[in-house]
Amino acid sequence: MRAYADTSALAKLLKDEDGSAALQRWLVAEEPELVSSVLVRTELHRVGLAYGVPRPDVAALLREVDLLRLTDAVLEQAERVPAAPGRTLGALDAIHLASAQRVGLTTMVVYDQQLADAAVHHGVTVVAPR
Repeated sequence: MRAYADTSALAKLLKDEDGSAALQRWLVAEEPELVSSVLVRTELHRVGLAYGVPRPDVAALLREVDLLRLTDAVLEQAERVPAAPGRTLGALDAIHLASAQRVGLTTMVVYDQQLADAAVHHGVTVVAPR
């Protein structure tokens, strides 16, 4: 199974927080191939800086993720992707959702509620082990 993982999920693999252990257990049980936008590279290095995670540890995690190119087509789709009704969707979350959609992924590992709501609105299954 291939699953798109956004920063809110991958960050749980760098720092111990609510959901980290449950996510680890889910990853061991399901063995998904994790996919994300190359945007997550910068986002995770910023998380690493904020929480004192060594750069080699961030790089090791990133090697486990199939990073998708950020293309004009993805950016154009992100400009148009609607949020869930009554919600907003930030630019980076829109890029993550558009990236998953462009490669036909129907499962996203997401802990960010706005992105999760938008994904469900677009027919994507959201996984967020707790």
